[in-house]
Amino acid sequence: MADLPCISVVTPVLNGAATLERNLESVWRSRHWVCEHVVQDAGSTDDSRAILERWQDKTGGFVKPVFEEDSGISDGFNRGLHRTTGKWIAIQNSDDWYDDEAFQHVEPYLDERLTILHGMLRQHRLDGTVRIVGNRSYDSERHFKPLLTMPAQHPTCIIGRDVYDRVGHYNTYYKIAMDYDFLLRAHLRGVTFTHIPEVICNFSRGGMSSANTVQGWREMLDSKLTFLDDRISPRFWYASKLFRYTLRNLFRRAD
Repeated sequence: MADLPCISVVTPVLNGAATLERNLESVWRSRHWVCEHVVQDAGSTDDSRAILERWQDKTGGFVKPVFEEDSGISDGFNRGLHRTTGKWIAIQNSDDWYDDEAFQHVEPYLDERLTILHGMLRQHRLDGTVRIVGNRSYDSERHFKPLLTMPAQHPTCIIGRDVYDRVGHYNTYYKIAMDYDFLLRAHLRGVTFTHIPEVICNFSRGGMSSANTVQGWREMLDSKLTFLDDRISPRFWYASKLFRYTLRNLFRRAD
């Protein structure tokens, strides 16, 4: 680890006992690259606190739990970020987990400056199917246009501290699309995106963003209208998303 820059992992959790140990184990296995795992517990009433205290002892302080209420996921991200010491920072929700070779794939890119490292994501759906997403490389001329979303899957991102210094932290106004808003602001501030063509993490469908799809689109629309000059295309993008979503739900009910 002495020859590698420190990577800090931040995990916000609230009543995540069912999946938390899988997350903790995946980060602990990566301790050759990761120097600390800051876990922000927002006031869990299940066994999350006991799990975190046990892992803090088990790992000799590598797992650093903090128990304090926050105002939501964005606030949890930010509180965790303030407690990190690493040159690079990764954020991983408590129901997701890193692939076994994730940071081995990341290592060759850790000398980059002012960049967001991102890779592919193995998406585990509620019906048991698995899909690989996130194989698009960043194109500054194409991505983050009003009708498009973003090239980076946020759970795969390893972000340089210098990026946060330039862009700021996550906007606590957003409860779902704080990742889109942050990455859009990074793009507009001249931060580059470096694609790693490997699976970095496993993502569980069914979390906050999956359960609040329409709210997430509304927040993305708000961010687009705030930062992009085009006032028409983002509204068209949102309307088309909502139209297709409504049609799918109608067909499902008909079945």
